[in-house]
Amino acid sequence: MRCVWLCIAACAALSGQTTRTYTIDGLGDRTGGSTYDVRGDSRTELVRTMNGRSVPAEQVEERVLSNEGGVKTVERVIRRYDPTGSPLGLERVVERIAKASDGSVSIQSSTYRRDISGNMTLAERAATQARTSGGSTTETTVIERPSIDGSFQTAERREVVSDESPARDRKNTVVYVRDDSGRFVESLKETVETTKNGDQSVANAARYQLGSSGRLELAAQTVTTSVKRADGSQSIVEDVYTQQTTGVANQDGAPKLKEQRLIDRKVTADGAAETVSLRVPSLGDPNRLGPARKVAESVCKGKCP
Repeated sequence: MRCVWLCIAACAALSGQTTRTYTIDGLGDRTGGSTYDVRGDSRTELVRTMNGRSVPAEQVEERVLSNEGGVKTVERVIRRYDPTGSPLGLERVVERIAKASDGSVSIQSSTYRRDISGNMTLAERAATQARTSGGSTTETTVIERPSIDGSFQTAERREVVSDESPARDRKNTVVYVRDDSGRFVESLKETVETTKNGDQSVANAARYQLGSSGRLELAAQTVTTSVKRADGSQSIVEDVYTQQTTGVANQDGAPKLKEQRLIDRKVTADGAAETVSLRVPSLGDPNRLGPARKVAESVCKGKCP
């Protein structure tokens, strides 16, 4: 399902597009489902309740407040709803994006949320600096949140380094948080390395989290092999490894194969379609994957990627 939502998120940047996603039950029938609709600067996600009604889950409205002199200010209003469709929360994000003559980009972001009194209050500030040199881009983000006394202080820092080349891409992300003594320590690290050969690419993504030793340890890994066909369709195989796998005793501490996702994307006459199948280890033999079972379908109409 994660891949389906990533595809939908990519579609969200395009106007005039509707994506319907269905889950597939054990009998192969469609159940539930959701709809992602994009119209201009408004994006709405609808989900189907147990009684068959379609209710909103999230609505995002975006508009440009100003855009001149290399500085663009964008306002994004996010409305979230509970499973019954009742309003759950409101969030307003204002971003100021400035591009310098040397190609560097500065982003100032302010996030406002509604408090228990119904007032919109500043809940988070973020500042990002991005610089590109050759095929390498470095992004540094500092996130500030209110402390106990109400003053803002740095709560998190993110550093992202991306290197791109015709045959290989690398991206390293490190997240630092403040510990009990006030020092910033690594709390999360993600690395993605993608090799490209013609119409095939292989991406190896690893996620490191703090372990019981207090150090970063490999927690999960995903190997994604993607092949583009001449007709525009795409075949993707994702092998997902995690530390904890149902029915498998992890004695050596190395991630074990949790599941394999088989994703097929096709271009249709009025958009695009995607199916997701899943293979998981069998209980009788945890080291062997069982047969593939279709678990989701996604149909996109309009300006789809």
